[in-house]
Amino acid sequence: MASARPELADRYYLDNFELLIASTRRYHPLFPAEQAQQLAQFQTLSEAAQRLLVRLLGRKGAWFRQSKLRYNDINDMAPALAELSEQQLLVSGVPPRDIWLQQVTLPELKQLPVINDAGLQRLPKAALIQTLLASDADCDSDGWLLQANQQLDERWWQLQCQGLLQLLQLLYFGNRNQDLTQFVVSELGLQRFEQYRLDASTQSFQQTDELQTALNLAQLADEWDELLRQKLPLDPVDFYQRLPKPQVQPQLERRRQRLVAHLGRSAERLNLWEFAVACYQQCQAWTANERYCRVLQQQLKLTPTAVIAEQLVQGLNQLWFSASNEAAQQVAHRLAKRSLPLLAPLCAEPTLTALARPLVAANHLAGQQQSLQLNADFIAAAPRVEQRTATYFEAQGYQVFFCENALLNGLFGLALWDIIFAPVAGAFHHPYQRAPQDMYSASFYEQRADAIEQRLTAILAGETAIIWRHFTEKQGLQNDWVNWSLLTEPLLTAALAAFSPQFIYDVIRRLLKDPKHYRSGQPDLALFSSEGACRFIEVKGPGDSLSDHQGYWLQFLGRYYPAELYFVDYV
Repeated sequence: MASARPELADRYYLDNFELLIASTRRYHPLFPAEQAQQLAQFQTLSEAAQRLLVRLLGRKGAWFRQSKLRYNDINDMAPALAELSEQQLLVSGVPPRDIWLQQVTLPELKQLPVINDAGLQRLPKAALIQTLLASDADCDSDGWLLQANQQLDERWWQLQCQGLLQLLQLLYFGNRNQDLTQFVVSELGLQRFEQYRLDASTQSFQQTDELQTALNLAQLADEWDELLRQKLPLDPVDFYQRLPKPQVQPQLERRRQRLVAHLGRSAERLNLWEFAVACYQQCQAWTANERYCRVLQQQLKLTPTAVIAEQLVQGLNQLWFSASNEAAQQVAHRLAKRSLPLLAPLCAEPTLTALARPLVAANHLAGQQQSLQLNADFIAAAPRVEQRTATYFEAQGYQVFFCENALLNGLFGLALWDIIFAPVAGAFHHPYQRAPQDMYSASFYEQRADAIEQRLTAILAGETAIIWRHFTEKQGLQNDWVNWSLLTEPLLTAALAAFSPQFIYDVIRRLLKDPKHYRSGQPDLALFSSEGACRFIEVKGPGDSLSDHQGYWLQFLGRYYPAELYFVDYV
């Protein structure tokens, strides 16, 4: 029977917020003036007022009805509200019409004279709100809203310090979207994390204006997301004028470029081709370079000029050379193939590297495809086709592990564990990370290249003791690459006995090339014979098919050990 989930303390949410403040203390001297003042004000509040403010910060939106504020741990709401108002962390007022109408209940709306006079009582709430928002000047006037709120006899409060929470979240989590639930997971002892350095030497930002820029970018990103969510008119050119200039600080520049890429995509939808090109030219992400080539291709259809043709040739070649995996190469290859008829009349002999180096199809598995029919005994042995196949091969005398992505990823995570969690500026923001912030970007290798190359050289020379040491010393600690439930001691023992140093070296090299892409698609089963020889098997049940990603992994592994695709059926 599962153990009961531990109870959280009454003030756990306030404890978490205070931990958020304490853990970002190294940044406090850099806080912009507004957030520094709000933090100082928060720290002077009574506990009741602090509890209320943190509760409100955790809710959606900035406007709240006083009559709806009920918390068991805050006995007297009025003094807490008065204290927050005195510090100007909350202000009293009447919200905009759309917010007011959304938060008022349907029975309350139906009591308003404007509803009764117009005979709208039978409408559902959504239609009622739409009608009121689209109505004439009577509904638009402040007088109408003030009169309606007076009849409702409601007091409203607006938060004034969302920027403080957003800044704390940015500094602690490294993004604006993650919330405080991770604290709870750790407090209850459900996860244990590696201990890595968090101090001034590893912090992301060194200047106040960098923090302000981070906050501005987060707010602009929120605004853009809200425009998309509400399907409101978008003006990418106007929005671009509000972005900060290109940044020297790498994290800020990546965030800026993500927004610029969004603007480029919006410009495409509006047929603003030149502006889209200008956006994509500022972005380093491979997906932005792909969009750049597609826009040039479209421009060439509309305005076939030698200048655009030359830009497209350069863009396509760069797209091919920067492709970090086979899927990206396929995209570059197809784009080049479609572009060739457009380029031929304008370029005497367009050199497209993607066409000069033909791709090997993902399903090109000569000698690697097998069929297997399982009878009722194996069907009854397990619920999943992979487990049934594992049972079959165990009956053939193999030691079989259902490991999917756990084995090769685990070797990567164990071999590089200390490097993954090394103190690199901007890599870690809080004590609950399973990997550094840049784990899945090119900067992971770039910022640790010397240490990685030294480790790879040692592994190629047959030094695998570091893998065992990390397996033993780090048991149970969170690492994005190590699945402790599947990477067991018997599996690791068999793998290290069977794998050559060259194989381990090449696997780590492959994963380093594109960690996000290559961490998935690996075979389901690892088999080891009585002599210790390894064999990889990808299992496909009736109606299932092989993805390109899985096919390329089988091709890669087949250069070293038998790596087969088994189509399983039942008799």
